[in-house]
Amino acid sequence: MKHLGIVSDAHHYRDVHGRLCTLTPLARQFEQWATLFDRVTVLAPLLAGSPPSAFGPYASRNIDLQAVPLAGGNNLRGKLGLLPALQKWWREIRRLLGTVDAVHIRSPNNVGIPALLAVAGTRVFRQAAFTGTWPGYEDEPMTYKWQRWYLARRFAGPVAVYGQWPQQPSHIVPSFSPSFSESEWEVEHDIVSRKVARLRSFTTLLSPISLVTIGSLNKNQDVVIRVVKELADRGVEARLEVLGGGPQQENLENLVRLLGLERQVRLHGRVSHVVVRDHLRSADFAVQAPTVEGFGKVPIEAFLHGAIPILSDVNLSRQLVGEGMRGRCFPLGDQSSAATAVMDLRRCPGEMAHMVELGRIYSRDLTLERWRLHLKEMLEQHWKVRFCPNAEAL
Repeated sequence: MKHLGIVSDAHHYRDVHGRLCTLTPLARQFEQWATLFDRVTVLAPLLAGSPPSAFGPYASRNIDLQAVPLAGGNNLRGKLGLLPALQKWWREIRRLLGTVDAVHIRSPNNVGIPALLAVAGTRVFRQAAFTGTWPGYEDEPMTYKWQRWYLARRFAGPVAVYGQWPQQPSHIVPSFSPSFSESEWEVEHDIVSRKVARLRSFTTLLSPISLVTIGSLNKNQDVVIRVVKELADRGVEARLEVLGGGPQQENLENLVRLLGLERQVRLHGRVSHVVVRDHLRSADFAVQAPTVEGFGKVPIEAFLHGAIPILSDVNLSRQLVGEGMRGRCFPLGDQSSAATAVMDLRRCPGEMAHMVELGRIYSRDLTLERWRLHLKEMLEQHWKVRFCPNAEAL
């Protein structure tokens, strides 16, 4: 097979050099697909302006874009905007399916719905990834529920989902979402080894404790800020770096002032992936408090850089922290329990060192190269095809 189509709602931009850019971890994943096919066409929105700091260009030269309109949203205007876009989406999806040998559909999103329906009437090889919470959650949009039902009951191809879930059809395949390579994992070895040795030299973790929370500012960052206040009230000084932008930034800034944490908490706004990794290298803990999460890249990157995840107990959190071996979980919205988890580990730096080592071992199996091999084996098993030998290497 020579030509793959990818249907996605991922925003794309052109940089000053004319290079096609998307969110950097997603670009790295699409590049893995590009090692299996001669050509990859991504059907997705192309936006005007410069790419945001978290976006990067494709390194693969065999990836191009078939642009479709950006439409949708949570308000009435956004929903009404879907109506004229649907016809254009359908036409462009049908055109894509007429030129490709295989298609990868990312779901759940609005453009994924017509893609799932359109591919059903073709002979194109198909694979899908459900990048949301596979078991579902309270107040989940009906469109997400329908896409999960359709993928489980009607989709004629393998479907990658995050995590291990019992009693699933045979075409539902446990998977993960990588963001770093084996070489990047190796680069961190000496840095993390020094962190482990330093932890083992302590009898208690020195203050101030370094915390980081990462993501769009709609993931309960207020809970993490209150963790800093909770620790201060217990006599423990902590510093929190909040990485990410979004509509809640002003509210969070107001909360920081209200709690008197201007010296302890810094909101950085949107930053590049390089900056994120620099903060994870220096952090003791990565504290994440979302109410809903598909596959949390932050905990995995925390393992990569030797930070210990402290996660709200949703979806895959317990699987990711190995039921407490690699990190800790706390009840949703409970900053007191999150602070207690930090306090308990602070008193046991030797245990922290062991958790860091276990996290590193776990993350070794979640590289882009391991994901590419997993992807290749999944497609060969379900499509009954064989990819060429050079698909093994970039």
